[in-house]
Amino acid sequence: MEKTVRATFFFEEEKEKVKDKNDIIIICYAFNNPQNVGAVLRLAANFNAKKVLVCDDDFQMRKRKIRSTATLAYDSQDWEIVTIEDAFAAIPSDYQILAIETSSEAENIFDFSFPEKCAIVLGNESYGLSEEALARCEKSIFIPMVGNVKSMNVSHALSVVLYENLRQKSL
Repeated sequence: MEKTVRATFFFEEEKEKVKDKNDIIIICYAFNNPQNVGAVLRLAANFNAKKVLVCDDDFQMRKRKIRSTATLAYDSQDWEIVTIEDAFAAIPSDYQILAIETSSEAENIFDFSFPEKCAIVLGNESYGLSEEALARCEKSIFIPMVGNVKSMNVSHALSVVLYENLRQKSL
């Protein structure tokens, strides 16, 4: 099997098309699963996101499980555990707050134009976003699914959103 060279395989010239730091903040709202937090951290590091806010008023996750999924991103990605109130308060005023949610007002991700700066809010694995959290978001976007299953793991949904955001910025 041929050995790949990461520097060329991941197209170094593509880095020039996007900023040094993507102006994306990711909010994990009331997650239950530490592996999902780790997967989000890893994705955030892959896309050079500005920050990840893991918000929960009573955080009980084991950091060891987060670390095992996040791998190198655990120490290299800027992230912190905050209260739900502090998470929304930390978003700069020039950011648009986007929910990934299948609500009646949600816009198809492929019809949506991503703003330069955005905070992406991901909801609980079982229940999504609360009405309170959804009310704090300026827009909701959904990922169309054509199969029989109409739900997606939160980290998988985030990867679709981050790739579409990157695709729009790279054109």
